[in-house]
Amino acid sequence: LSSVLWFGAASSFVLKTYDGVSVVEGQLLTYCFDVTSSAADFRVSIVWTDPMGTPGATVSLVHDLDLSIIDAAGAWHFGNALQASDETHTLVSHRDLVNNAEQVTIESPAVGEVTVRVSGVDIASATGQLFA
Repeated sequence: LSSVLWFGAASSFVLKTYDGVSVVEGQLLTYCFDVTSSAADFRVSIVWTDPMGTPGATVSLVHDLDLSIIDAAGAWHFGNALQASDETHTLVSHRDLVNNAEQVTIESPAVGEVTVRVSGVDIASATGQLFA
């Protein structure tokens, strides 16, 4: 992929790809990255092909994976940055329950280690779910 995406000789852009990784229900996969500068955004995406659901089901997502990141400052970031109001009318982040593509973007990230987490929350297949 990096051979077809040209960012110029002076670009500091680094592309890391993981394709065909499998996760099973209850499994947590972690990937650690070292952020050396806060000048560029830190962005992570995951996507998977979800099995066909049952027609008329109230929830269409069959396999639920979650993307979360713990930045170098210890703050948590959740896939697709969904927010809802709690009982005190404060906006709180929560996990994405409906999409088979999730992304987290951290603008001007703190320098240090960033931990990317992919969780197999609800996976109906015993063989797991492939994602990229």
